[in-house]
Amino acid sequence: MERPTQLFPLRVVRAVVASVVLVTVAGGLLAEEEPEPLPARIDRLIQELGDEKYSVRERAQKELAELGYELLDPDSSRRRARAALPLAWYRARMGAWNAAAYVAQRSPLWRRRHPRLI
Repeated sequence: MERPTQLFPLRVVRAVVASVVLVTVAGGLLAEEEPEPLPARIDRLIQELGDEKYSVRERAQKELAELGYELLDPDSSRRRARAALPLAWYRARMGAWNAAAYVAQRSPLWRRRHPRLI
């Protein structure tokens, strides 16, 4: 009985497969780079927030949000509340002044010195 001839000997096929697997695994190991340490990455992203390019700033903001650092909008409610503090203080002072004036004007001493004109 005659053996069929093979196109490639089995040793050659095994050697080629082994070399392809070796090159693939070695290339994958070399291509993987170590992740950047977290504090250095955060510092780099904060620096990128001041970049002139809008796309760089947006990418840095998204990466910081993924890490859990939400950034405030320039029009955030905290800024608006802080800007409204002087107005709230003024309104409170004027309210206290008006309340004191209302009470004083209703007292008998005030009415004796300041009779109604009507």
